[in-house]
Amino acid sequence: MDTISFSELRAKLAEALAGLDGRAEPLMIVRRGRPTGVLMSVSQYVALVNEKSADDGPAARLAAWRSEYIPLLAQLEAEGDNIDPFANLRDKSSDRPVTWPDDIDA
Repeated sequence: MDTISFSELRAKLAEALAGLDGRAEPLMIVRRGRPTGVLMSVSQYVALVNEKSADDGPAARLAAWRSEYIPLLAQLEAEGDNIDPFANLRDKSSDRPVTWPDDIDA
């Protein structure tokens, strides 16, 4: 990506704006050696905004996962399949012995 200093951009703003339509990439604005902004054509901006639509976000991916797998999980549960792989591992009895290590201070 090409860069232009802030002071040069101020001096040549009209020329920089006129050249944006012919550029393949945005123009990085640098101030005191650090990138501070980006100058791009309207067509590049519109393409960027349309590329990052709401359909690409995590909420949309979660909704898609739910619509695909929630019915399957409900069907497995209705058929009596154990969908919790850890359900039978825990001892749920109330009279099981519990031992504590001797080195624990109360």
